[in-house]
Amino acid sequence: MARPRNLIPTYRKHSSGRAAVSIYRHDGSRTEVLLPGDYGSEESRKEYERLLAQLRANGGKAPARSASSGLTIAELVERFMAEHVEIHYRRPDGTPTGEKANWIMTVRPLVRLFGRKPADELTPLDLRSVREALVTGSWMTETEKKQRLKVRGGDGTTNRKETNKRIGRIKKLFKWAAEMMIVPASVWHGLQAVSGLQAGRGKARESIEVEPVALEVVEATMANLPEIYRDIIKVQLYSGARAGEVLKMRTIDIDQDAAAEVWVYSPKTHKN
Repeated sequence: MARPRNLIPTYRKHSSGRAAVSIYRHDGSRTEVLLPGDYGSEESRKEYERLLAQLRANGGKAPARSASSGLTIAELVERFMAEHVEIHYRRPDGTPTGEKANWIMTVRPLVRLFGRKPADELTPLDLRSVREALVTGSWMTETEKKQRLKVRGGDGTTNRKETNKRIGRIKKLFKWAAEMMIVPASVWHGLQAVSGLQAGRGKARESIEVEPVALEVVEATMANLPEIYRDIIKVQLYSGARAGEVLKMRTIDIDQDAAAEVWVYSPKTHKN
């Protein structure tokens, strides 16, 4: 009669000096696992207890690894934009927010550099390459750089703060992919090792602080504008509203009887 399998692995010392256990895979085959840290260390003991809990929850076997989705990074980005960005980044009235445009700018360099690579093979070094390309603008061709300079007045590079924002979005993209089990969670965890750029360190340029326009300049400009534009600017000065919020105002939305000599406009939604 065959001896029953010992489904609880023994904590033992490996020839390398590290702790090791032998476990059964989901398909019934046996494999050796090296635990982090030296034999007898607290780190290896904690990992051993975690592994035991995992085995107990799966009938004494290691859980089956999810198969790779087979998606390339370009295909993952396309799915993410359709299934998350298009749905998630919307106002209560259903209109898209400006975050969609931010995502489009974020994923372009990623797809340009690594679009054909399997999504579950993106590494921290790959993400560092994207970060470097954002800082230097190297992901764009010279023709594209000249066109951008002509249209937008920029050279295609991003400043330190914007670079950190875009790298953070790429991490969010892979967090979503891990949540949806499109890529192993280890891919997303690995990308967390890529830290943000620090001020005064490296070659990323700093952003230029935008100063408010002097009131006398605004008043001098208003004198040369049509009446409707002057009214828009006055509303902004008095209320602090954004230009887009003022342009959406309709007469029907304004309560002209709320109080004597006071009109009240209460937008259904606003950014702040």
